[in-house]
Amino acid sequence: MVPESKRTGQGSGADGAPSGRTEEEIVSAAKKGDAGAFEELVRMTQDRLYNLAFRMTGHREEAEDVLQEAYLRAHRSLESFEGTSQIYTWLYRITVNACLTRGRKVGRRSDVEGVSLDAPAGTDGDSTLAGTFASGDGDPGEAISRNERAARVHEAIGELPGEYRTVVVLRDIEGLSYEELGEVTGSSRAAIKSRLHRARQRLAELLGDLR
Repeated sequence: MVPESKRTGQGSGADGAPSGRTEEEIVSAAKKGDAGAFEELVRMTQDRLYNLAFRMTGHREEAEDVLQEAYLRAHRSLESFEGTSQIYTWLYRITVNACLTRGRKVGRRSDVEGVSLDAPAGTDGDSTLAGTFASGDGDPGEAISRNERAARVHEAIGELPGEYRTVVVLRDIEGLSYEELGEVTGSSRAAIKSRLHRARQRLAELLGDLR
């Protein structure tokens, strides 16, 4: 995952070294047609967006395809980005929509690849899925057990309807605030909380034996 400092810090040049431009300057240049700036934007955001796509789709190849589609959509519509939200929030919305569109086209797959659920926690007291189902303090046996639980959680998330999966991934794994969730999904806080409550209930049913 891209370090938090890169969300509002400087971008990187072609060789990965700092370019000296802030995130706002990179976005502004990209909107004006600067191909190099858009490449910087991709390098700055691709790790986080790939993680999001992987958690939404459950498959590495599909996540890569989604990411490519998301950046194509972003490139075509970058001029419409007004800067009223963070660029990450805008890109999250595009990536989520690409995931949901792809899911409707390919249908639900039963084979889900394993994934780590370690991720930023929410900030208002909600427990994350990683914290709820993870355990172990460095013991190898506990680490294996933790990985097995993480895989089970990820598989269960894949069983959720798209709108439920979206709020669980964005809130409980990615750690977005309710305000950011509203910007990504276009839904009210009340609607988001309702979906999240139902999604967590369903996950509790699917994962009852892990508690």
